[in-house]
Amino acid sequence: MRFWDKAGTEGGGAHTAGELMHRMKDGRFIVEHVVRGQWSALERERHIKEWSKRDADMLEQYEIGVEQEPGSGGKESAESTIRSLAGLRVYTR
Repeated sequence: MRFWDKAGTEGGGAHTAGELMHRMKDGRFIVEHVVRGQWSALERERHIKEWSKRDADMLEQYEIGVEQEPGSGGKESAESTIRSLAGLRVYTR
């Protein structure tokens, strides 16, 4: 799975980060890859979609987790990301 923690300030502030990890048969988790950047909202969504498609093409059992911050703005942001990833297995947290 890759989980996304979203930020929306281009060139400053917090980073958007997406961590690709695997759960091993013995219950341990392994981090394979991390992508992060300080992107505008549109650029962030482009990166999330690009990495999600790349991961899904590579991995047989793949899920995407998307942060949902409290309030209506957080809900709308999560819903927008989920819509852009139509056809992939996505959940919010």
